[in-house]
Amino acid sequence: MIAVRLLERHEVDDFLMCLAKAESDFSPDRAQRMRNVYDQLECDLFLLGATVVEDRLQDNVPETIEALHDADIKLWVLTGDKLETAESIGYSSSLLNPSMEIFRCTQALDIMKIPYRDGKLLNQAILIEAQALKVIYDNIQSKSQFLEICKTMRTVICCRLSPLQKAQVVKSVKDDDVDNITLAIGDGSNDCPMIKAADIGIGLFGKEGLRAVDTSDFAVT
Repeated sequence: MIAVRLLERHEVDDFLMCLAKAESDFSPDRAQRMRNVYDQLECDLFLLGATVVEDRLQDNVPETIEALHDADIKLWVLTGDKLETAESIGYSSSLLNPSMEIFRCTQALDIMKIPYRDGKLLNQAILIEAQALKVIYDNIQSKSQFLEICKTMRTVICCRLSPLQKAQVVKSVKDDDVDNITLAIGDGSNDCPMIKAADIGIGLFGKEGLRAVDTSDFAVT
């Protein structure tokens, strides 16, 4: 969606001052404070129109993902897309399939309802939204339970994530087991924190610029 709003100089100054304060706050509420600042500015907009981009998969993506699964490599998707979009991409890329039992978690309480077996990989997948993930990660016990559940899932998709949340998820998986080797792949500046948090970071050359490449250990064209 493309929209505009005319701002007075003092409104811009107030926004920049509040944003600077939120960015310098390293408490657990930092991301929410930053969102609040943007929400206060991005209101009363005049709609100009809309634009659509077709987000197509590259060739052989489903086959590649199947090969990674066969190699016992666990795949997580950390995306800013909404749940419905993330689920659609999951099916088209073979991360999800019709035979799977899929759990959709839009609130933290949904996690507690998921039955799981310790150490056994099941033909299940979990899709969880950022707000539920935030509540889970604010509590050590629920965070630990979430990671244990995810270990039994064939596919984990976390959606609506901020860049900081992407990094938080990668770090939690890495810290959960010293034998884990985490590898993060991204192509945009919003993937940089995640790439830096992983043991191995890979940046992709593409239309999203070079920020991901500049912060990565390896680059792929």
